Amino acid sequence: MEKILTIDIGNTNIATCLWDGDKMNRLKSFQTDLNASFEALKDSFLSVLMSYEDNKKTELIAGSVISCVVPSIAETAKEALSSVTGHTPVMVSHELDLGINFDLYDKKSLGADRIVDVVGAVQLYKAPVIVCDLGTCTTISAVDSNKNFIGGMICPGVQTSLNALHSRVPHLPEITAAQTDTLIGQDTSSALLSGAVVGTASMLAEITDRLCKAPEMKGASLILTGGNAPFVFPWIGEKEKAYHEPDLIMKGLREIYTNFC
Repeated sequence: MEKILTIDIGNTNIATCLWDGDKMNRLKSFQTDLNASFEALKDSFLSVLMSYEDNKKTELIAGSVISCVVPSIAETAKEALSSVTGHTPVMVSHELDLGINFDLYDKKSLGADRIVDVVGAVQLYKAPVIVCDLGTCTTISAVDSNKNFIGGMICPGVQTSLNALHSRVPHLPEITAAQTDTLIGQDTSSALLSGAVVGTASMLAEITDRLCKAPEMKGASLILTGGNAPFVFPWIGEKEKAYHEPDLIMKGLREIYTNFC
């Protein structure tokens, strides 16, 4: 089976997966450097690939695909990965024909991560879908029953919100996002955590309810992904058509490479 490399370059980390057919092997992640050089990225990609015991030969990789939301290193990352694998990677953008109509949105401002998320979600759960990616930002993306990307929202992420409160109100404690069983906090720390986590879940549930009132969004699946999704998902009230997909972006990237490139 051919091996495919999928790369997610986010604002905080760069995640990598090696696909051997349908089998996904999550490789090491490394921190995003907004000013990374060609050599630094090349060394990082090579180190990640060589750390995987079943992949000591980079020439066995048939191809690669990158989602990048950091414009300052997008082209450098493409060149660095090409140097490592010997193949020019596919860069996800609105210019690719991915089976979803993005014409209703300002395509030039649409992040690659949101494009990949909805492609993966439609493949896994069919349209209509609402995808919530809970990372540095909480992004909400909606695709209707006709596979039109109808738009979305961009909100502060769970950890970003906690960081902002501590930064703007220094006497409030510094809190790390985590799972909570508490709806109402009994002290400042637990109140901050429940506010960020349960508040995000409540926001997503209400937005989903409102979106699903439109005929073309009726019965939409709600998909949560991203680093903060495990904390928020337990607080989503109606779970009949709600799903947690931790590897959605990697599955979406593989779908793009396999079926659209």
